[in-house]
Amino acid sequence: MCRRSLGLMALMTAALLAGVATLVDLPTGIARLAGALALVLILPGYSLTKLLPVRLQALRWARFVFTIGLSLAADVLGGLVLNLTPWGIGREGLVIWLCSVTLMAGGVVLVRPQAGSRVASPDLSFSLRGAALLVAATVAATMAVALAHWGATQVSSPDTTQLWLLANNQAGAGGVRLGVRNLETTARSYQLAVVSGDKVLFEWRSITLSPSEIWQVDLDIPADEARSPTVEARLYVAHSDAAYRHAVLWRSLPSSGSPPSLLGIQRFEPSERK
Repeated sequence: MCRRSLGLMALMTAALLAGVATLVDLPTGIARLAGALALVLILPGYSLTKLLPVRLQALRWARFVFTIGLSLAADVLGGLVLNLTPWGIGREGLVIWLCSVTLMAGGVVLVRPQAGSRVASPDLSFSLRGAALLVAATVAATMAVALAHWGATQVSSPDTTQLWLLANNQAGAGGVRLGVRNLETTARSYQLAVVSGDKVLFEWRSITLSPSEIWQVDLDIPADEARSPTVEARLYVAHSDAAYRHAVLWRSLPSSGSPPSLLGIQRFEPSERK
């Protein structure tokens, strides 16, 4: 086996080892960090540079720039592709993607006939133009990482409150299950009302929930008490008259003289946060 093939096999083996180190929970995080950095910044791009013309591969500065640049391009393309899949963007998906890129590029180079392995007098000088391009690429990569980090820190908190109003057919035609969950970072106090038309069927003046705490109750709403085709749950926070969360259940149409029942259809209308 020639030296070129041995180098490619070593590259592909390194990609597999880096993927395993990134996915497996090792006692130390150094191996995982090293594997992740190699997959994100080096291995895919280095493997792809082997597909470039031999003259470009002979230029050390160009090979370095293409290695970093093509690795970042593979990262971005992988994120776009994974975002379209049902699994979304995750560590396992990205590792599989980057390992696949490295292995496929290396496999193509292995089976491709080697042509022009010798290049007469390649220009290995590090010109001023090449230095400028290298500095520009380094600055652009640094700014991209800094901008991504800044954007991640500026994302608003996903704090929210969940409200649900579900038909509970096991409790009868008028059975419903009402619940609230506080997913915010602090304790919140709520007021909750269940109404049908202009009639208040149930009301709770004060419900205080700690973060991640759930409040839930099963109710029975007789058909003769509901004055409209819908039953609504309205959640309020302290010192606000506007509904903070709003859920609606529609009643089914009666047939053959049977009483109307509640359908398991729900509509959420979160109001603007105060």
